[in-house]
Amino acid sequence: MMQRRWSVLLQLFLIALVPIVYFVMPVTYVRLIDEDNWGEFSTSAAFLIAAALFAICYRAHRVSRGRYWYLLLALACFFVGMEEISWGQRILGLETPEVLARINLQNETTLHNIDWLNPNTVTTYRTLGVLCILLGFLVPLAAARTTRIACLVKRLGLPLPNLYLSPLFLATGYFLAWATLVDAWELGELFLGLSIVAMAADHAIAALPTIGSRLGILRRFFSIVSLGFLLWIIAFLLVLPYLIKTAYRGDSLSVLNDLITGQAMHGIDFYLDKGHMLGWSMLGLMLVACMLVLPFVVASERLSQDRSKRIASLQASTVPLTLIGTLVAGIMLTQLAGNPGDFRSSLKLAGKYEFPKVGLHQQALDIIDYLQRTSRNGGEEYLNIRAFLLYELGRTDEARGAADRVLAKEFRKLADEPSDADTLDRIAILYNNTGDRASAIAYWRRALEASESWLSTVGSRREVTRLHLWRALRFEKIDEPESAINEILMASKYCDLMQDAVLIETGIARNLSNCRPSGFEGRRVGWETIEAMRQQLESDSADVDWCDPLNKSSALLIETD
Repeated sequence: MMQRRWSVLLQLFLIALVPIVYFVMPVTYVRLIDEDNWGEFSTSAAFLIAAALFAICYRAHRVSRGRYWYLLLALACFFVGMEEISWGQRILGLETPEVLARINLQNETTLHNIDWLNPNTVTTYRTLGVLCILLGFLVPLAAARTTRIACLVKRLGLPLPNLYLSPLFLATGYFLAWATLVDAWELGELFLGLSIVAMAADHAIAALPTIGSRLGILRRFFSIVSLGFLLWIIAFLLVLPYLIKTAYRGDSLSVLNDLITGQAMHGIDFYLDKGHMLGWSMLGLMLVACMLVLPFVVASERLSQDRSKRIASLQASTVPLTLIGTLVAGIMLTQLAGNPGDFRSSLKLAGKYEFPKVGLHQQALDIIDYLQRTSRNGGEEYLNIRAFLLYELGRTDEARGAADRVLAKEFRKLADEPSDADTLDRIAILYNNTGDRASAIAYWRRALEASESWLSTVGSRREVTRLHLWRALRFEKIDEPESAINEILMASKYCDLMQDAVLIETGIARNLSNCRPSGFEGRRVGWETIEAMRQQLESDSADVDWCDPLNKSSALLIETD
């Protein structure tokens, strides 16, 4: 019982760390919610480890009714773990196959982000949170207190977590369903992974005597490990480079050709280096995994000969080790395959938008200070955001000093590049942050005029789409929703990717809600309506007045969606 108390204390410690990290260490918090960072890699590692442990449980219970549940859990955990890292796409630097890029909301090699498979996010996470509380706490509690429930669970062979794991499941339910933290869903996914892997380790330890009762488990373990290492070395030294080269030339299977082609963003050496790095990294992780599994194998053989009462204590000590090992594995994977540049972009986004949006200006300032300290160019690019945050915190003198430095820098650049739209846009943002709305609008208008020349220089259809969306946002900033709608409609003409289509659908609805009380806020206008609106725009010599409800033709198009 004492060992289980330590396990519960570790769970409570991990849960208590969340508000501390959130308010005191915001940079670390971003690492937990950022893509390809501590949280996401730990989540993926948790589900993949859980898949292996549930497979062990399936093997141990192959003559009982519960084996089907364990098989289902193993397959589900493997699928979720691989989906979480896009099946290794970003680790290897692979491109999304064209057929998937057109329908995937995030332009990734994943299934759960396909438009027609992607349900309402809020409803999905709340349902998942309620299920975690139900199956992770209420049902186990009822089974422990009510004989009828316990008999039903046993008859179904339903594997449930032990009650001492309920803190993790309760925290998971809270983060997924009700937490108001920045990107709390990502944190909920991390705790869901930790809950599942803790449950899997708990069940695997309980199954050790059954597994160890089979003769020669230790000998078979070393035989399988040796064969696995040999096959993997052959695969990544000989097979993987061949597959990369043939796929890069377009001579391999169609699926591989779509991932890497001769028109890829990088040269062939880049993909070969990535494959080489992946091979050695996976070899190292396999070695670490075998070292972690070896004590369980030895214990299973010993427990099969002496079914002592130490199984409960072994279960309790295994859960903390599994949780700590999972988090360490996530940090290791981040060091091996993470992208520091992407992390800095996420930090900038969090400091500029996410934390200020919920009123955490001091935490946002801490993030920007970190970016400034670690910047290679002195951190001048963050002065604009810093000035805004200082104004919000009431530190007016410091804010004015930061704003003056940014203005001086931008105006010096403006003297060298008077037609640069990006520079004009940054100056407009700075004026807007300091409350000078008139100057901000003037510079945004100049930025829009300067960006017109880009339309003749951009190459791909996606670049044209993004440029029109960029211009639409600037028209929104100067309170011209009709012009913004026209730009978004032009973007729809060149749109090929689902994630851009979502921006277009929500952008049309947002601008319509800004200029007419039609209830479009938070909606997406259907694609058929957007195409009809674009056709009317292109057929009329003058701009259509989308914001005038008395304009019967435009009103009919919009209201029939």
